[in-house]
Amino acid sequence: MNNDQGTKLFLALLLTTSFIFSFSQFGAKAYQHFFQRASGYGGNTKIAAIDAAGMNESEVLKALVTKQADWEKTNAITIKYKEKTKKVETDLFDFQLQDSVSKMKQGIDNQVLVSIDEEKWKSFLNSISPEIVEEDAFYLNKLNDSLLAIAAGMQTGDSLLDVNDYRISKKEEEKVLSDTVLAVGDNKKNITKWVKTFPAIAIAPQSSLSILKITEDTGGKVYSNETLSMVASAIHHVILSSNFSVVERYLSRELPSFATLGYEARVNKEKNMDYRFRNPNDESFTLHFKMVDQKLYVSLTGAPFLYQYKVVLSDKESFKPKTVIQFDPKLSFGQYKIAAEGKDGQLVKVYRNILDDKGQKVKKELVSEDFYPPVKEVIVHSLIEKETVTTEDSNIDKSTADSSGDASDSMENKENANISGTTTDSSSSIETDQEQKKNDQDVNQKEDKASSLPDGEK
Repeated sequence: MNNDQGTKLFLALLLTTSFIFSFSQFGAKAYQHFFQRASGYGGNTKIAAIDAAGMNESEVLKALVTKQADWEKTNAITIKYKEKTKKVETDLFDFQLQDSVSKMKQGIDNQVLVSIDEEKWKSFLNSISPEIVEEDAFYLNKLNDSLLAIAAGMQTGDSLLDVNDYRISKKEEEKVLSDTVLAVGDNKKNITKWVKTFPAIAIAPQSSLSILKITEDTGGKVYSNETLSMVASAIHHVILSSNFSVVERYLSRELPSFATLGYEARVNKEKNMDYRFRNPNDESFTLHFKMVDQKLYVSLTGAPFLYQYKVVLSDKESFKPKTVIQFDPKLSFGQYKIAAEGKDGQLVKVYRNILDDKGQKVKKELVSEDFYPPVKEVIVHSLIEKETVTTEDSNIDKSTADSSGDASDSMENKENANISGTTTDSSSSIETDQEQKKNDQDVNQKEDKASSLPDGEK
């Protein structure tokens, strides 16, 4: 009986003590939560960087609605994957502003409660690249958390999230992205030396590569301009099938025998004529060099691009050379010789087609316009003049003189007919200064047009 009374007394004291303790501990917080929200929040209380000190709940909610509207108008979240970037639309987010204010805590910087539409988000990522959502290669939950953190804090300024930062395996399998071969002819020895010195060249992310700089760092004086031009032309051929941009490039006056129209890159150490290109990606790539069947083989390896890059040569034009006639008194009457062979001029436009994973063209960009002026044909001819006959007989037969004149004219006509591509009128066969200037102007216009191309093409 006494034990029962003692137990009851102990329980009564325990309940009374618990009530008093709970009221003292949680009563102040309850008062603060229900009454101070109406009169104003305490110091250091924030939500989405809004200072809520002294503001009541309705005032905070109003300020939060305004900030959300401003944030959606002035800030952007961009998702990047390899070469592609896409802006996140704000309708992807569902902001719970009322609940956010109701659950605010005093004295800290609170974040807004926000959720994401999972179907829209998955569709958005799929529109960038199906491999993001179809392959188990990325920590998508971490990517989602990063996206929600930006929205919950309503961070000012544009934000960029790179999907590759959430790749499970940081090292993506490398593949041969593009390659080419170049016939080196009699320059095999020097090209072989290059291959032994530079079997591979790494291209760092967001960096430029210069042929002259590479060779200077490793004793580039041993390589001739022809060797460097061959290497640069092969590299240029390879990088055109990528998203790399050409920073500096020059052309020869005539297309070299080793080069293909549209793919030449001239290097000249003495004239500081370099070949430079830039890797705009956040991934590194590698150029490989080796000799295959007496030819220079160059390849570009690295993580696969998101797009396909196809080179298209179009709008080819040719320009017939001018014929220049010169006269040499040493040649016998009626003789001529070709002092310089003429060559047709050439013009080609080099385009890069950008295709998506389905082979559909996304963009077509002009890379360069390569122009090689025509080379004039030079023909050296004997002097054209009639023979003068001296005779003591001043009463020369007029018919004989006429006959001699006809024969001389006939010989002149025959001679002019033997000159291919020129007119039979000797007065118009000789290129005048005015014609020379006009031809030079035409060539200069083509060269100026070629030198004013995008990406520093020259």
